[in-house]
Amino acid sequence: MKKIVALALTALAICSASYAAETYGAKKSDKKKQESLGFNEIIMVGSATVKVDDENFDFYAKTWGVTDFSKSDTYVVYGDAYEEYARLFWGSVKKSNNGKFGVYEPGQYFLSKQKVKKGLLSSAWPIKWRFYSDPNFEIYLPFRFEASVPKGEKFVYVGDFEYHLEGSDFHVTKVYVRDNYDQAQEALRREFGDDVQLCRVEIRAGEQK
Repeated sequence: MKKIVALALTALAICSASYAAETYGAKKSDKKKQESLGFNEIIMVGSATVKVDDENFDFYAKTWGVTDFSKSDTYVVYGDAYEEYARLFWGSVKKSNNGKFGVYEPGQYFLSKQKVKKGLLSSAWPIKWRFYSDPNFEIYLPFRFEASVPKGEKFVYVGDFEYHLEGSDFHVTKVYVRDNYDQAQEALRREFGDDVQLCRVEIRAGEQK
């Protein structure tokens, strides 16, 4: 991208109170999903949306080669989800352990398996965004940050990212990170059962490489 902007990070408090599991417990299938995580693996939870401030958007889309405007936008987060995304578009499809194929629609919560090293979650790759799900109209959104993950936590909420774009190259001018914890927790429990607890973490800008 032609512009790289610093993420406008919303202060997210570190997870505090412990969670008392529901007496009936999780379903067997949900337990299997949880058990599939290694000792240094977590599920990173968040979402992404894009706001385009340009009245010529449709014109620009055509110049980028879009012919089918009926499809919704999609995006992918690198990591376990990205591997499944690649299989979906370029090879055989194999369902990932978290029940997702790595392709998400705007605002939909991603549940991406990531590795934690010495208690540190490091996101080094951008989000890949496709307008109208078209590979010709693909841009990268900044998603570089670090976060300390409390010991024992397996499900980590990094926030809801809102990107504002301008110009014919759709460069990022602003990024907001919002805390919609309750909605993220609900999305997580739909996949992993009612006995899981999502942990907020405070994200900070990662090093540029």
